[in-house]
Amino acid sequence: MPGKSASAKSKAQKRKSSKKENHGTPSVVEMQVALPDGSRLEVKGVSTDTVMDLRLLLADNVETCHYTSYSLSHEHRGERLPDAVELTALRPARVVELAEEDYGSAAAAEAHVRRLLEVLACAAFFHRPGEGAQGAPPTGGASSAGGGASTAQLLSEAEKHKLEGKIKVAGSDGGAMCEPPRLGSFYAFFQCKAKSPLKSVDRAKAGRDDLLALDVVDARGRHLAVSATPGGFALVGQPATRRRTLAELLTNHSAAFAEGMAAVREGLRARARCG
Repeated sequence: MPGKSASAKSKAQKRKSSKKENHGTPSVVEMQVALPDGSRLEVKGVSTDTVMDLRLLLADNVETCHYTSYSLSHEHRGERLPDAVELTALRPARVVELAEEDYGSAAAAEAHVRRLLEVLACAAFFHRPGEGAQGAPPTGGASSAGGGASTAQLLSEAEKHKLEGKIKVAGSDGGAMCEPPRLGSFYAFFQCKAKSPLKSVDRAKAGRDDLLALDVVDARGRHLAVSATPGGFALVGQPATRRRTLAELLTNHSAAFAEGMAAVREGLRARARCG
């Protein structure tokens, strides 16, 4: 009996020591992701991260934020890495390959379109009221019959004095220590100095073999009829134009979108310099 209890104690001590090692101070883990275009992206995580955390990092990166249907593979761990695999287990080389996968359903294709619109939303919404993405007055929208001011400008001028009277600043009784807060200044922090490369994206009648059909209007008003299939997105009636992502398709066939998308990416890099 004493021998058994001693061995049990030694095993318990080994388990405790291993737990302490596993839950030590996290360290930085540098990963490289091989992209479909042949380039490599460097991503930094921590030693406790898993493949799922790596996916989240890729969703926040400017170069890969529009990918939604893909798998990750490793030279020694094989294809389609499970989300629970820890990054520290990817040895000896911490390099994973991003492989684009088919869209398995109409919902998957629609989720991809929604993700692209989310990325472009920074150029459409995060700007000061009454100004375009470049700081100039907007060209579209409602206008007054006289001076041609936009509705947003009229509302901001009409409510200006009311809002200033309601805003209270700490220390205002003895002299304000800072300027009153402005909602426009708050949104200016998120401002992406680029115009949205798309005016609208509407659903259209899908063909028999299509998962989804879209009517896309770029920034210059050009209409593009797009169909989504399991293999990717293509212009209607032109299967040779098929690309895995909608952004890649529009970049190849719309100069306005290509220019706008490049400006949006540049703006996002300026706002998030850490990638």
